[in-house]
Amino acid sequence: SVQGIPECELRKFFLLYEHMGPSAYVMDADGRIDMDLLVNHEVWQRDIDFMVRKMILPNQKRYVMINGKAIIYLWAPTAMYGDLPSLLNESRDKYPVVFLGSAGILGQSEDELPTDETLKSLDGFMDYSMLLPNYDEMVKTYIENSRILRGKINLWKKETGRNYVFVPTFMWAFDNSRWPGATAPQMYPQTKQVVVNFALQILKAIKEGVFDIQTPFVIWSELYEGAAVIPSQCTQETQNTPTRFVGCGTERLEFVQKFFKR
Repeated sequence: SVQGIPECELRKFFLLYEHMGPSAYVMDADGRIDMDLLVNHEVWQRDIDFMVRKMILPNQKRYVMINGKAIIYLWAPTAMYGDLPSLLNESRDKYPVVFLGSAGILGQSEDELPTDETLKSLDGFMDYSMLLPNYDEMVKTYIENSRILRGKINLWKKETGRNYVFVPTFMWAFDNSRWPGATAPQMYPQTKQVVVNFALQILKAIKEGVFDIQTPFVIWSELYEGAAVIPSQCTQETQNTPTRFVGCGTERLEFVQKFFKR
């Protein structure tokens, strides 16, 4: 703490706008949102206004900014179709904000990476939960497709004149097995060297200009205690095994500090 202010009130933060799932939006049968609907226009405008007035402006000193503008992160922008670009422009004209979104890098080949108007209208990209059947496949796919997306970003920049920001993402593992009804597979690195390889590949890609930010967005939460990048107890469930590297205690934090100076 500083002069009696708790540390949790000093940390930097930004808002993730998770508009999927139960919300005021009207969705189609596939769970996608038609932003041409007036009701969805109104929900967007109301939500952005609330975030700016109630969270961003009162906390400007510790809110994460890009060139003096507050980041609002869209978890799944490609699920919002229709005239989202006009709503983004309207919000940027009204408030000092920028919109970063997940480009859905994993699981998409070069021909399948999105090139639609929604992604092009964002201010930057940063993937969030990166889940594939195994960690090695996730690392390989993420790095390869990040290079592909970088090429597309460069083309969009020439076309739109917008300066996009591409933020790397470092994910330790995925395990939500304690969430009621969870069906997603657990994804842990098999060895520590696999995680080292991922970190080194991110750093190499940063030097090569694939990413614009020198340190990655680190997935800290939404994971069972054995996978999250937070201090954890070393229990039988969270111990390393010959085929699963967990890194309990403070090892994950120490790893992030060593490689990314975070």
